[in-house]
Amino acid sequence: RWIKFPVRTLAADKDVPIDLSNMQRYSNGNKDEERHFVQLFFRQNDKALKLLQENCVEGKNVSWTETAHLLKSGAASIGAAHLYTLCNQAQAQVDVTMQERQQQLDAIYAEVRRIQKFLIVQGLIS
Repeated sequence: RWIKFPVRTLAADKDVPIDLSNMQRYSNGNKDEERHFVQLFFRQNDKALKLLQENCVEGKNVSWTETAHLLKSGAASIGAAHLYTLCNQAQAQVDVTMQERQQQLDAIYAEVRRIQKFLIVQGLIS
């Protein structure tokens, strides 16, 4: 079965960090399933964020780009368009300064916090 993405999603709106429509469609509106999916997303992201922090160093770093790719995949799976973009930018940071990586990581952390706040309001995390 192919996934059909809408032409314009809520995530394209700067005020909404996640487009929940795909998750709601797959869960048939079952909030327990949605909570489980969100918990899995955050468990994986916590590991990836720690790896990014450990690899926030000067110069070429394959672990940084691979971890950014992993985080980008998680963002896509939950419908977090802006986080996806930030992770894509991080993945492209093949040979940069530690300061450039830290700036990108700070932006990623800020977006993750924004997503968490949104999900609390939606009743999917506490």
